[in-house]
Amino acid sequence: MVRLNVRPFRGPTLVLASAPDPLLPGWAGDAEVVCVNASGAIARRLALPSPAVTVMSGFMFGDSIANHEARAMLGDLRTGLLVYIDVGCGFAAARRCLRALGYAWDDVAVLGYDQRAQLVLDATGVDVSTEVAKPSTGVFAVVLALLLKGAPVCMAGFSLRQAGHAYSASNQPRHHVQADMSLLRALAKNERLCTTAADVAERTGIALVAGVGA
Repeated sequence: MVRLNVRPFRGPTLVLASAPDPLLPGWAGDAEVVCVNASGAIARRLALPSPAVTVMSGFMFGDSIANHEARAMLGDLRTGLLVYIDVGCGFAAARRCLRALGYAWDDVAVLGYDQRAQLVLDATGVDVSTEVAKPSTGVFAVVLALLLKGAPVCMAGFSLRQAGHAYSASNQPRHHVQADMSLLRALAKNERLCTTAADVAERTGIALVAGVGA
């Protein structure tokens, strides 16, 4: 059993990813915020509460353009719980990089792929243990928000079509789109889940709610 040292949310929860031009539900300013990789920089720009949880992949410490752009946004950010997916870069090396950037956290949970897959299986019944089935870090963050009893849980800054990131001009492509669609379609059965992203709602059946731009 994988346990995370964070209290259940039991209230409105915003999962903020990094797709360009995120739309926010009207209650976003009072929500528990879950960020993905460098989306804490977007949360700060939008004057949202400091994230209670940030899910970060070790692949963010690679050498791609998108990785360099993401790390450049981390300076002086902080999160409550850092959930680190221990792939691509071990946490010891990532911690040195994060500390050098001024990124801070109150607590940390380091998860391997198998632990991540087990959490998804426990929450959804969907097996994501294979390479072709593994979801993006952002969609895994949605699963965590549901496990932490967020109600409702609203996805913002997600896209299954649009490339690029809100903090970047390089228009890097999205990965894991097919796996994300499959898992999100399973999650659509959960009445606590909604999204402000029209393309996500259209392609997965997740309830669409009105959102406003920054």
